[in-house]
Amino acid sequence: MLLADAVPGSAIVARTGGEEFVVLLPDTALSTALLVASLARSRLAEADLGDLPTFTFSAGVAQRQAGESFIALKRRADLATYRAKAAGRDRVEAEPSRDMALHSASVVRLDAARQR
Repeated sequence: MLLADAVPGSAIVARTGGEEFVVLLPDTALSTALLVASLARSRLAEADLGDLPTFTFSAGVAQRQAGESFIALKRRADLATYRAKAAGRDRVEAEPSRDMALHSASVVRLDAARQR
């Protein structure tokens, strides 16, 4: 599982659709989550996939705001992912937070797409 190997051991990785994944990073600030997503993108781009097609990695990162539900947090990560895809794909974008909760989690939402 390439993605699980590219993120910290404390991360929770879930496949939410065909080529769509969510990574929950407990007790992780937005700046650290951005670094994790960028490093994962780099590691996956360098991975030897054998005969599999190459792919792009577009990700959106959001940090939980005080009192925010997981659904709202994921929705903000989705918005950042859509911005990453609209900006040319194969990049990481952040959804800014106004009122971040102390010791909160961050979510990385990513889409993998085959290169054409």
